Amino acid sequence: MVTDGTGAFLDFVARAFDGEELGRVATEDGSIGHGEIRVGDTVVLAFDRRADRPVVPSPLRVFVADGR
Repeated sequence: MVTDGTGAFLDFVARAFDGEELGRVATEDGSIGHGEIRVGDTVVLAFDRRADRPVVPSPLRVFVADGR
């Protein structure tokens, strides 16, 4: 998830969905460069949008078990 408030997003997911925050890395300017939170068996990655990047709905990655 790319947000303009990743810290607040991680806090909300922790409270609302009993999420377990796995990590939060702040950049020099205090924004979140990388955050991870687990909800059930799913890990959501999130970071703050940089000012020089366009606003986008959100890129998502879905990891699934290898069927082989």
